Amino acid sequence: MSNTTSFNFKFQGKSYTFTGEPKQVANMRKSVEAATAKIEAVVAVSTKRGPGRPRIHDAGPSQASIIRAWAKEQGLKVGERGRLNPEVVAAYAEAHDGE
Repeated sequence: MSNTTSFNFKFQGKSYTFTGEPKQVANMRKSVEAATAKIEAVVAVSTKRGPGRPRIHDAGPSQASIIRAWAKEQGLKVGERGRLNPEVVAAYAEAHDGE
């Protein structure tokens, strides 16, 4: 007969029980604890931005939007969103070399 043990944990408000060999349970416990620590760290960082602290997108136009506007002025075809064509980025860099 094998020796089994169990480990109880909660995730998103639901309770779970993992049952297995002691080594398996110990590994699961370590995994759950590590994942919990990572989730708590992400939550702590995401809630640090308090009132009055700017969001990243509030910092002004992005480099991509600047390049996109320049490309349109030059008559180059660019989409409104998404990744810029590397050739457009290279053309912008060449045109603005030394600025």
